[in-house]
Amino acid sequence: MERSPLGRDAAGTATRLLCVGAYRDASFRAAVIDELYVCEERFVAPSPGADMACVLGHALRARRAEAGFAAVTLLL
Repeated sequence: MERSPLGRDAAGTATRLLCVGAYRDASFRAAVIDELYVCEERFVAPSPGADMACVLGHALRARRAEAGFAAVTLLL
């Protein structure tokens, strides 16, 4: 089994930090969604230190949660 150049722990840490960034920073979340989801004609190079599919999932979930919170706030 081949190990990542960054090591297993470093790769997991990078993924976790990017996922947290999707919840904390709206501009980062928008950039992730734009680069990985909206631009269908471009292919994203695989990153050796992070699972970008997981980061994209968290970015989409954070956007949905933010929209839900805004809707509840508007109703109140």
